[in-house]
Amino acid sequence: MILALWSFPLAVFAQSEVEESYRALVNLYRSGQLPASDLGKLALQAKEIGERKLADSIARDYCADYLDGQPDSVLLSRENLQFISGFSQLISVGDRYFADFRNHGAELEKQMGWMDGYTHQVVVWKITGKYIDSRLYKDGKPLVVRPKWKKYARQITRAYDKSYADDILVPAQKRFYEASKNWRAYIAIFETQLQQHPLKMGQHFLGGMVDDVWQVNGVAWMLFLQCDDTLVLKKGLDWSKLTVRLAKEANFGACDQYLDTEANLLYKLGQASKAILLEQEALDLTKGKVKDYIETLTKMRAGEQTWPKE
Repeated sequence: MILALWSFPLAVFAQSEVEESYRALVNLYRSGQLPASDLGKLALQAKEIGERKLADSIARDYCADYLDGQPDSVLLSRENLQFISGFSQLISVGDRYFADFRNHGAELEKQMGWMDGYTHQVVVWKITGKYIDSRLYKDGKPLVVRPKWKKYARQITRAYDKSYADDILVPAQKRFYEASKNWRAYIAIFETQLQQHPLKMGQHFLGGMVDDVWQVNGVAWMLFLQCDDTLVLKKGLDWSKLTVRLAKEANFGACDQYLDTEANLLYKLGQASKAILLEQEALDLTKGKVKDYIETLTKMRAGEQTWPKE
């Protein structure tokens, strides 16, 4: 007990010392007295503390005032690779990190213990930004109605190769049609993906945290929440039914969430009786413990809207 009582103030004191040291370094940075070679560590420290705007400013100065003028041996040191992974927004198409990520990605991932494919994801993100996002969005909102997808694909293929165009185009199309609420175009793209990669538990062609079945459930739920087009909702219902069937066959633990999605789509399409039965099944699978399912059932039985009101 005595040790515990003494360790608490010591810990507080140590934390206070770190804070004072950090503030002193920030003051040196703002006065232009901190050596440029020390800015990378300070940027990461500011980010860890949660001062993101300051961290980004320091990181930009570190690149401009120090890192850009260094040889590859410094650029690709463990310390600087850790830095750039924390500020990957500073990588630009054509710069040295972009080239190294593109040409030596697997080696860098092994060196740093990054997940497989991380460097490729960064490269794809940067190419997408230059050739697509910069033309389609302003402040996150769509600028055009009919993107020139074939033109973008040709330009990416010429600059890099067709594999990049293949990786980039479909996700970019889905993101654009979701942002512009063009749900019929969205489901056409998504249906093509599902035809190319028939849905299976544990499969990872569509992205997502768990697998493709989870991802499809998320898309069906998004359509339920955001779309009123009967044709689109029926397609979402078809996909939702498929996720429920696959989850039940695999005895997947989150089957109740898939049932909840199907029930809500049925309800929005006017099939209340079927919807209530499925929502009850979802609730029963959780032994009646999920509050959201209880509230949804109550609304369905009362004939009330279960999706957000505008």
